[in-house]
Amino acid sequence: MITFKEKAKAIRDVIDMEVDPENIDELQGKLMRLVNMVGLSAELKAHAKRDLLNAQSVALSGLDQKLAPTILRMHIDGLIADQESQFVYADRLNAGITHAIDSIRTIISLRKSEMEQSLRQ
Repeated sequence: MITFKEKAKAIRDVIDMEVDPENIDELQGKLMRLVNMVGLSAELKAHAKRDLLNAQSVALSGLDQKLAPTILRMHIDGLIADQESQFVYADRLNAGITHAIDSIRTIISLRKSEMEQSLRQ
């Protein structure tokens, strides 16, 4: 079974992949890899959210309910810190994929316009 860290690293490697912005083939290749990562990213985020909610439930059931709400929240936050950080990281990776896809599409569109302009001249 592939771990959270391995899945996150696979996504991060594609986001961080260096490409020549002048090379349409490289841009399209990275774009396709990013699109392929969308499903994995969504799965990673969903599992991280589930793990976070489960950890909250376990943490809450193990604490004295008579504590002040602020103290209770602080205890729960401390107990679920790892799950919270995984969820935040999964969310940021998901957003990173979206931003990278939008950026590459913009660059490809610009290159296409430049090519059309040079053909007209």
